[in-house]
Amino acid sequence: MIPQKILIVEDEQDIRQLLNFNLTKNNYDVIEAKSGDEALVLLADQSFDLIILDIMMPGANGFEVMEAYKQMGGDSKIPVIFISALSSSDAITKGLENGAVDYITKPFSIKELLARIKLHLQLKAAYNEIRKSEEELRRTIAVKDKFFSIISHDLRGPTAALQGFAELLSANYDSLAEAKKKTCIKTMLDTSSHLSDLLENLLTWAQSQTNRLERHPRPINLNEISQRVVNLLKRNAENKGINLDLEINPQTEVFVDGNMLEVILRNLLANAIKYTDQGGRIRLFSQALTGYEQITVADSGVGMAQEDIAKLFRLDVHHSMPGTNKEKGTGLGLILCKEFVEKNNGSLFVQSQKGVGSQFTFTLPQTIIPATA
Repeated sequence: MIPQKILIVEDEQDIRQLLNFNLTKNNYDVIEAKSGDEALVLLADQSFDLIILDIMMPGANGFEVMEAYKQMGGDSKIPVIFISALSSSDAITKGLENGAVDYITKPFSIKELLARIKLHLQLKAAYNEIRKSEEELRRTIAVKDKFFSIISHDLRGPTAALQGFAELLSANYDSLAEAKKKTCIKTMLDTSSHLSDLLENLLTWAQSQTNRLERHPRPINLNEISQRVVNLLKRNAENKGINLDLEINPQTEVFVDGNMLEVILRNLLANAIKYTDQGGRIRLFSQALTGYEQITVADSGVGMAQEDIAKLFRLDVHHSMPGTNKEKGTGLGLILCKEFVEKNNGSLFVQSQKGVGSQFTFTLPQTIIPATA
């Protein structure tokens, strides 16, 4: 367990040494500052779990240190205990108003000070746990809202469309022109394909959010799995006259969960096809870095504004524009991509320019090949 770090700010050497000795004996990591100015230098460079701060010091006094620390944008949740010979109620009130959690007058009892330090560190730990729980709760609510939004809107719409075309064909099949029948059937096929992709993403995402999706990383040939995904989506690209180029070394291997990598590639390529115009181009290529492979899906599509990039991976923001052929989406696929890349010790980056195109780049660990004797 890492020792909790305490900063002592005290100009009197005897008191500093007394505090340092007793705190170190109680397994705290102690840093000393002989003045307020020295303390501010340390606070600008290091983080602490608690600060013991004298008020009356040459140069910047304790109150001024607190004010300067606030101006620096310091962590307001770090407990600060003032120690001072000033025992008036005005001094104590001023100390507490300046952000201190406690105020101890000199001379003080080491036993009492240690008890107060322990208490305030426990309170800080409890606060951090509460804040963590709040963040988890907010995420859970966002996940639930996203889930129900997809079910109520993104699933119901295509399902209703399928039902409508099926009813039209059933009721008027003999009287409909062949061209109209073919149009209805093609629309139904496209809609069912969209529904299938959506359900696949939704089920995968649900498993991921409930921790029921286990990760099994192993060496994966990047070219082979990429070729498989390209073949799967080739018809979609051909329907829009898009050139889909695969430019990956046949020998390239990455250390990753194969199913997760397939989900990542499928969603990134499908997204690129959706937002690329007729006759456009999509490239899937990779570059070897030190210990990592950098994989990029680049398109000549519609691109997006910089302020929209940050919204792509947020659960609480619905950000999904229709594709160039009015294809619909939920934004869930890109959220899945980011989660799966990070689960496999990688990072995902986006570069885009409106009217020029987008690049989705992610990194994955390379397979470590043992040296032969």
